[in-house]
Amino acid sequence: MEKQNKKIALIALAITVLFVVSFSVLLTLLEKQKSIDQFKDCQVLADFCKDQSCRYLFLCNETEFSDCKVYDCVDKYGMRILDKQGNIQEKTRQKPDQTKVQEMVDRCNGIIEVLNKKECEDGKAVASVKVKTSGECDINSFTMKINDQNRIARFEKSGDVYNLSVKQCGKISEIKAIGEGGVNIHSNLEKN
Repeated sequence: MEKQNKKIALIALAITVLFVVSFSVLLTLLEKQKSIDQFKDCQVLADFCKDQSCRYLFLCNETEFSDCKVYDCVDKYGMRILDKQGNIQEKTRQKPDQTKVQEMVDRCNGIIEVLNKKECEDGKAVASVKVKTSGECDINSFTMKINDQNRIARFEKSGDVYNLSVKQCGKISEIKAIGEGGVNIHSNLEKN
């Protein structure tokens, strides 16, 4: 009787293990099918997006990864990311509304009027500028090219004048304002 109970227990255990393994394989196949289907109607933008040479790298590099494939899915970007552990993550990101982007670029289109600049004052390159844009555009930051190297400038706004400084003396050859959305507004220093 005891041998028969052991046989029944072993058979039950084998059936349970077989069921669990079959269920796991089925789930894996369903996940792969879902993976394959998610981007099936999308166009491939980049097969191997791994470094700065890929213009879509910004979509992939939220975490450390080994490889990334980028898709154009009409109103979204799709990303299939292979992480360092060998796991595949699939993500989507809404594309920006091109009409709104163009409106922002048009609003932020403009020039920088350099009121004065000094290449060395108290160990800093300084400048006072006015930023004139086509519409209302928030200015988020400035850069100054000092001795042919771009530097982020500290700035303070006083009325409609921005006072800029960089903790380095040298020839100021360019000033850029960065407006909302990263729109660049350039100065023309050749006249100054």
